[in-house]
Amino acid sequence: RSKLGIHRGQVAHAGREHFLLVGHCPFIDPQLLSLVFQIRLPQFPKLKVETTTDVAPILIQKLLDGVLNMAIIARPMQTETILYTFLSEAPLYAVMPDHHPAASKGSVSLADFAEDCWVVFQESAHPKLYRELMNHAKSLGISVRELHHILTPQEVIYMVSAGVGISFLTEGTVRHTHMPGLTCRPLTDAPLLLDTHIIIRRADDSKLVNAFVRMFHRKLKELPGEPQMRLPL
Repeated sequence: RSKLGIHRGQVAHAGREHFLLVGHCPFIDPQLLSLVFQIRLPQFPKLKVETTTDVAPILIQKLLDGVLNMAIIARPMQTETILYTFLSEAPLYAVMPDHHPAASKGSVSLADFAEDCWVVFQESAHPKLYRELMNHAKSLGISVRELHHILTPQEVIYMVSAGVGISFLTEGTVRHTHMPGLTCRPLTDAPLLLDTHIIIRRADDSKLVNAFVRMFHRKLKELPGEPQMRLPL
């Protein structure tokens, strides 16, 4: 019996008729996470939404194992057992000191940081994106002088401020993080544009799950601007 099934029974016993477990990466735009909790479905008046944060590979495995009902992930691995619903596409942002030569540009590419040390997220956070970043750097002839691996965006701010190197964050993280003394610029490298999806199990015929995904898209279109959610490397 799956953890999801056990939890469903506990919730039903508590008098809540419907619930969803939604997984998401730790670096999503807070506006998108807020949207998850704003959704109301008239056909499911007692809906309860619970969320969990984890790295992409674990979220996908939990979804396939039936631990999660759905997940919001950037560049998820492709498998026939998962149904992908596109949300948005956005670049990564390079984070550098204000005095960096590239800070005066409106946009940048990895080539602007060929001589820098890099502060990047652990490969285990998202192996596919990590490999794409490193492969693209290699295709540009970049041999990173020093490579430092981290787990949280707070480490980016500290290490770049300390002069350890440059780093990369998502648009959502950049917009909601105060970084005095640092400059953020979008990367123009096409291979590093990150597409974000809501994913569910292809075999999941739950009316609740499908209604939630449809309403999420409807609410997303009503938001001002174009919110983005991307996992940085």
